[in-house]
Amino acid sequence: MGALIHNRDCEILQPNDTVIDESVVRRAYKLIKLILDTKIALSPPEVILSSDDDDCATEDKENINQEVFVGDTGAKIKKLLMYGGDSITASVAAQKRLFPSLPKHQREGNNTHPVSAASPFFSRLANLGLGAVESAVHPVNKKRSVTFRKRKLDEMSTEAKELCKKIKLDDDDYEQCFDSQRGHLDTQAVDQVVDYLSK
Repeated sequence: MGALIHNRDCEILQPNDTVIDESVVRRAYKLIKLILDTKIALSPPEVILSSDDDDCATEDKENINQEVFVGDTGAKIKKLLMYGGDSITASVAAQKRLFPSLPKHQREGNNTHPVSAASPFFSRLANLGLGAVESAVHPVNKKRSVTFRKRKLDEMSTEAKELCKKIKLDDDDYEQCFDSQRGHLDTQAVDQVVDYLSK
């Protein structure tokens, strides 16, 4: 038999039925609602369940929200962190699809990864302790550029290191990605090629 919700008005129970307290059901419902509402990677950092929610503390809500965010976007977080170099611009992140695509109702046209959507994702990663967001204005064309500067493992907090383990980010590979500069010539490799060709 299925579980019955404990109701104060009528208590019709069968011998093998399980009684679930009403507060447990309410809390489970709110948790499921939170997960469904925060499925979008670019949702705001604070999620308000309801005004009468005294069961969960604000800190618990933020932890749940972060867990849902990491669970949904863990592969993209890992891909962005493993991208070569110590920083990633919003335009590169959009070109390489290093952040989750926008939901259909937020898209303008067919572009699933607009440059403007990288900034909120960068901010969420910065809030998790994985790096910092830097913003600059071009001196000539006055356009604003956003860059995510990754933190090395020894600069990360314990929580950020745990998050890296959760998304299965290898420590050695992550440290090596700082040495590889995508889009820049590796001078050591160029020297080796020149030496080889001059023989």
